[in-house]
Order: sequence, then C-alpha cells, then structure tokens
Amino acid sequence: LFHFAVDSKTEEGIEELKNKIKELILDPKKLHFTRQSIPQSYNLLENQLKELNSQQNQFSITRQQFFDLYQQIFNSYTTSKRQLNSLNLSQLKNQCELCLELFHQWGIIFLLPNKGDIILNPQDLSDVFNEIITVHKSKKERNEIFEEGILNHNEINQIWNKYDSQLHSQFLSLLHESELSYELFDEESGERLGKSLIPSLLPEKRELTISQPLLKFD
Repeated sequence: LFHFAVDSKTEEGIEELKNKIKELILDPKKLHFTRQSIPQSYNLLENQLKELNSQQNQFSITRQQFFDLYQQIFNSYTTSKRQLNSLNLSQLKNQCELCLELFHQWGIIFLLPNKGDIILNPQDLSDVFNEIITVHKSKKERNEIFEEGILNHNEINQIWNKYDSQLHSQFLSLLHESELSYELFDEESGERLGKSLIPSLLPEKRELTISQPLLKFD
C-alpha cells in the first residue's frame, strides 16, 4: 500500500506519483495480468456490484457474498458443462481471488485489511475518514471524543454508528495501515491499550511558558 501527498496547485508530489504508477505498471510480477483478455463474466460482475451500490444503496459485502455472486455469474455465463465439471470448488475460489485482486487494483472495489470486507465504491471511504479526521459538529464535541488527539477504541461505535458494526474494527485497522493513526501499546508489557493516536487531531500548538531557566551557565 503506497501513499503520496500531492498538491494540484503547486504540483508537489505529482511527478513522484507518476513514476510510481509507471513502476507498478512495468512490474514483471503484474505484467501477466495485462497479457490476458478480460472475461465477459468480469464485466457482468462489475455491473452487479455497481447495481448493489447505486440502486440498493449497499455500502459493502463480505468476501463470501462476493464469491457467491462470482459463482452465480460464472455458472450462468459458462454454457459448457465440460468446463463446469472440470472446475472444482478450490479452483473456482482461486479464480474468484484473482478477480477480487484485479478489481481492487483497478479501483472497482476496495478490500479492507486482514482479509476483511469489500467496499463497493472506494470513494465512499472518504466519508469514513471524514467521520474521524476532519468533520465534527463542533470543536467541543471533537475535544470530548478525542482528548489530546487520542481515540479510545470503545468510541468507534459512536463515531461510525451509521455503518454496520462489523466494519468498525476493520475501519480502525485501515486507519492504522494507512498511517492516519497509530495504535498505542504499554511501554513495559507491550499490551494494547485500546487507544490510538491521531496526529491530525492533536491540540493546537500552545505557547510555551518557561518558569525557570532550562540552561545554567557557570
């Protein structure tokens, strides 16, 4: 997972982003993807996913639901019984995993970390981040939830209450993986504290008041 800070006005970071895209495109490990024709079933599956998101207002699906859709479309699109019989369940799942990876790389869907659920419209993740990074009803409300830039993990159900509860811990993992927040651990035992530091929510810089000299000269 790569992150680039870019500015459309100053064009800062644009060149680095372009170079990284070129590097990924020419990566020998991924070139075999570009040498194959895209199956028609992929287009049908993509349309199904878009319909779930736009017409049924569905935000995410599980990997099992994705596999069920893939299997349904594959079975209906494949007219050859010989081809159907030659594929066992394991092979079909491997093909589904390849489709899942390609859809993620193409930006059609977004895979949450640690084999998590599937976001049907990756752009919707901006609202998830906004809930915790930039938008709050008032400064007072923000300070009540994020004291000194610290998020207590038991608050995530309140922050993301409009999303399915099974997604909350996955969103938190995504924040950690994206380095938008950092999980805190006990310095001595190494145990999780159930808290994360969110740098963008640290309090504004305070004026330093020095009551006594920091340095003494003889």
